[in-house]
Amino acid sequence: GDVHIRHSLRLIQAFRIRRKESLLVRPHECDQGDVLALIGSMTKNGRPREIPILTEAQREALSAAQALIPNPAGSMIPPRRTFIQQRRVFDYWVQRIGLGGAHGLRHAWAEERYEVLSGMACPHRGGPAWGEMTERQREADETARQIVSREMGHERPEITKVYIGENGRRLPQISGD
Repeated sequence: GDVHIRHSLRLIQAFRIRRKESLLVRPHECDQGDVLALIGSMTKNGRPREIPILTEAQREALSAAQALIPNPAGSMIPPRRTFIQQRRVFDYWVQRIGLGGAHGLRHAWAEERYEVLSGMACPHRGGPAWGEMTERQREADETARQIVSREMGHERPEITKVYIGENGRRLPQISGD
C-alpha cells in the first residue's frame, strides 16, 4: 500500500480526525507537545481545534508521521500529488483493505473515549439506558458527550449519538388526545 495513506489512517485511528484532516495535517507544525493543533484550513468546519495527546499510541503515530515527512511545513500529501489526487488514492486503499470507510475509526474512538470519560460503556456497547442511570451517571454521561463532541470537532453534543448511541433520555410527552 501507500506509505502516506498508512500513516494517515494511523493518525485517524489515534486522533479520531477526519479523512481531510488526516491528509492536510502537518505533523511537525501541528504537534504542540500536549495537543495536536489543527488550523482552520485543515478542518471540515473551518474552525481550528486542539486534540489532547493522551496516549502513547497517539505520540507514536505522530512521531512516525513526522519521521515520514522531512519538511517541517509538509503535510501527509506527497509533494508529487495534489489534495484531490491523494484523497482518491486514500479512498482506493480504504476500499481495497476492506475498511469501507475510515469513519468507522472515528466511531471506535468515540466509543472508547466516552467510556474513559464517563466510566461506563456507551449505549452502542451495551451501556446503561438513561432511565437506569443514577444522577451521578447522568452527569457523567452529559459531560462525556460534551467533551467527545468538542474533541471530534462538532458544536452540538447531540451529534455524538451517531457515534456512541442515544442516551435514551425521553422528552416529556404532551397529552392531548
